[in-house]
Amino acid sequence: MPRLVLFSPIAHEDLELQEEDDSKRLNEQLSLDGDAIREVALSKDCYFIDLFEPTVSFYEEEEASLSLNGVHLNSTGNQRVAEYIVSELTRMPVTVSVDMEPIRESVLDKNLHCFNRYRAADGNNIWGERSLMEYTDGQTNADVHNRELIMFDVLTQNRERQI
Repeated sequence: MPRLVLFSPIAHEDLELQEEDDSKRLNEQLSLDGDAIREVALSKDCYFIDLFEPTVSFYEEEEASLSLNGVHLNSTGNQRVAEYIVSELTRMPVTVSVDMEPIRESVLDKNLHCFNRYRAADGNNIWGERSLMEYTDGQTNADVHNRELIMFDVLTQNRERQI
Protein backbone atom coordinates (compact mmCIF):
# COMPACT_ATOMS: atom_id res chain seq x y z
CA MET A 1 0.00 0.00 0.00
CA PRO A 2 1.45 3.42 -0.93
CA ARG A 3 2.53 5.70 1.90
CA LEU A 4 3.18 9.40 1.85
CA VAL A 5 6.61 10.49 3.08
CA LEU A 6 7.26 14.06 4.19
CA PHE A 7 10.79 15.42 4.45
CA SER A 8 12.21 18.26 6.47
CA PRO A 9 14.33 20.78 4.59
CA ILE A 10 18.07 20.23 4.54
CA ALA A 11 20.25 22.50 6.63
CA HIS A 12 21.90 25.54 5.10
CA GLU A 13 25.61 24.91 4.63
CA ASP A 14 27.74 27.78 5.85
CA LEU A 15 30.12 28.52 2.99
CA GLU A 16 31.12 31.86 4.45
CA LEU A 17 29.44 33.56 1.49
CA GLN A 18 27.39 35.73 3.82
CA GLU A 19 27.46 36.88 7.41
CA GLU A 20 27.70 34.06 9.94
CA ASP A 21 24.55 35.36 11.64
CA ASP A 22 22.63 34.98 8.36
CA SER A 23 23.55 31.31 8.11
CA LYS A 24 22.61 30.75 11.75
CA ARG A 25 19.29 32.58 11.27
CA LEU A 26 18.49 30.56 8.14
CA ASN A 27 19.15 27.29 9.96
CA GLU A 28 16.99 28.35 12.91
CA GLN A 29 14.11 28.97 10.50
CA LEU A 30 14.74 25.74 8.57
CA SER A 31 14.71 23.82 11.85
CA LEU A 32 11.34 25.35 12.74
CA ASP A 33 10.03 24.48 9.28
CA GLY A 34 11.13 20.88 9.80
CA ASP A 35 9.36 20.77 13.17
CA ALA A 36 6.15 22.00 11.53
CA ILE A 37 6.41 19.37 8.80
CA ARG A 38 6.99 16.69 11.45
CA GLU A 39 3.80 17.77 13.24
CA VAL A 40 1.80 17.60 10.00
CA ALA A 41 3.21 14.14 9.28
CA LEU A 42 2.24 12.90 12.72
CA SER A 43 -1.26 14.38 12.49
CA LYS A 44 -1.85 12.81 9.05
CA ASP A 45 -0.22 9.46 9.82
CA CYS A 46 2.52 10.07 7.25
CA TYR A 47 6.09 8.90 7.44
CA PHE A 48 8.54 11.70 8.26
CA ILE A 49 12.25 11.82 7.49
CA ASP A 50 14.34 14.50 9.13
CA LEU A 51 16.99 15.73 6.69
CA PHE A 52 17.95 18.80 8.70
CA GLU A 53 19.98 17.20 11.51
CA PRO A 54 21.71 14.64 9.25
CA THR A 55 22.81 17.34 6.82
CA VAL A 56 24.22 19.41 9.69
CA SER A 57 26.31 16.34 10.54
CA PHE A 58 27.27 15.71 6.93
CA TYR A 59 28.51 19.30 6.57
CA GLU A 60 30.66 18.90 9.69
CA GLU A 61 32.08 15.51 8.60
CA GLU A 62 33.06 16.41 5.05
CA GLU A 63 36.19 18.34 4.24
CA ALA A 64 34.78 19.61 0.94
CA SER A 65 31.52 21.45 0.48
CA LEU A 66 28.37 19.41 -0.12
CA SER A 67 26.46 22.25 -1.75
CA LEU A 68 26.85 24.63 -4.64
CA ASN A 69 25.80 27.72 -2.71
CA GLY A 70 24.78 26.62 0.77
CA VAL A 71 21.29 25.70 -0.41
CA HIS A 72 21.53 23.43 -3.46
CA LEU A 73 23.42 20.17 -2.98
CA ASN A 74 26.21 19.17 -5.32
CA SER A 75 26.69 15.58 -6.56
CA THR A 76 28.39 14.43 -3.37
CA GLY A 77 25.77 16.11 -1.19
CA ASN A 78 22.96 14.55 -3.22
CA GLN A 79 24.58 11.12 -2.87
CA ARG A 80 24.94 11.48 0.91
CA VAL A 81 21.32 12.58 1.32
CA ALA A 82 20.03 9.88 -1.05
CA GLU A 83 21.88 7.17 0.86
CA TYR A 84 20.43 8.50 4.11
CA ILE A 85 16.88 8.53 2.70
CA VAL A 86 17.20 4.97 1.40
CA SER A 87 18.57 3.74 4.73
CA GLU A 88 15.71 5.46 6.58
CA LEU A 89 13.07 3.99 4.28
CA THR A 90 14.49 0.47 4.22
CA ARG A 91 15.82 0.47 7.80
CA MET A 92 19.01 -1.06 6.40
CA PRO A 93 22.46 0.44 5.97
CA VAL A 94 23.23 1.50 2.44
CA THR A 95 26.44 0.37 0.85
CA VAL A 96 27.07 1.41 -2.71
CA SER A 97 29.30 -1.22 -4.23
CA VAL A 98 28.69 -0.45 -7.89
CA ASP A 99 29.60 2.52 -10.04
CA MET A 100 26.49 4.70 -9.98
CA GLU A 101 27.68 7.08 -12.70
CA PRO A 102 26.01 5.20 -15.61
CA ILE A 103 22.68 5.27 -13.73
CA ARG A 104 23.16 8.96 -12.90
CA GLU A 105 23.87 9.76 -16.55
CA SER A 106 20.72 7.86 -17.58
CA VAL A 107 18.64 9.78 -15.04
CA LEU A 108 20.03 13.11 -16.26
CA ASP A 109 19.26 12.13 -19.88
CA LYS A 110 15.70 11.18 -18.94
CA ASN A 111 15.27 14.40 -16.98
CA LEU A 112 16.36 16.44 -20.00
CA HIS A 113 13.72 14.78 -22.19
CA CYS A 114 11.08 15.20 -19.52
CA PHE A 115 12.05 18.87 -19.08
CA ASN A 116 11.82 19.48 -22.84
CA ARG A 117 8.39 17.86 -22.85
CA TYR A 118 7.05 20.47 -20.44
CA ARG A 119 9.20 23.45 -21.40
CA ALA A 120 8.87 24.49 -25.01
CA ALA A 121 11.79 26.51 -26.36
CA ASP A 122 9.49 29.09 -27.99
CA GLY A 123 6.14 29.25 -26.21
CA ASN A 124 4.68 31.94 -28.49
CA ASN A 125 4.99 29.60 -31.47
CA ILE A 126 3.18 26.90 -29.51
CA TRP A 127 0.66 28.60 -27.25
CA GLY A 128 0.68 32.20 -28.48
CA GLU A 129 -0.80 33.81 -31.55
CA ARG A 130 1.74 32.19 -33.90
CA SER A 131 0.62 28.73 -32.81
CA LEU A 132 -2.36 28.84 -35.17
CA MET A 133 -0.51 30.14 -38.22
CA GLU A 134 -0.98 27.64 -41.04
CA TYR A 135 1.83 26.37 -43.20
CA THR A 136 2.06 23.46 -45.65
CA ASP A 137 -1.24 21.56 -45.97
CA GLY A 138 -2.82 23.69 -43.23
CA GLN A 139 -0.42 22.39 -40.59
CA THR A 140 0.14 24.76 -37.63
CA ASN A 141 2.90 25.15 -35.06
CA ALA A 142 0.48 23.75 -32.50
CA ASP A 143 0.00 20.62 -34.66
CA VAL A 144 3.76 20.13 -34.89
CA HIS A 145 4.22 20.70 -31.17
CA ASN A 146 1.46 18.25 -30.23
CA ARG A 147 3.23 15.59 -32.30
CA GLU A 148 6.52 16.46 -30.59
CA LEU A 149 4.88 16.06 -27.17
CA ILE A 150 3.94 12.50 -28.07
CA MET A 151 7.51 11.84 -29.19
CA PHE A 152 8.94 13.33 -25.97
CA ASP A 153 6.60 11.09 -23.95
CA VAL A 154 7.92 8.02 -25.77
CA LEU A 155 11.55 9.13 -25.42
CA THR A 156 11.06 9.77 -21.69
CA GLN A 157 9.32 6.43 -21.13
CA ASN A 158 12.11 4.59 -22.97
CA ARG A 159 14.70 6.18 -20.71
CA GLU A 160 12.63 5.40 -17.63
CA ARG A 161 12.66 1.70 -18.60
CA GLN A 162 16.42 1.88 -19.13
CA ILE A 163 16.92 3.28 -15.63
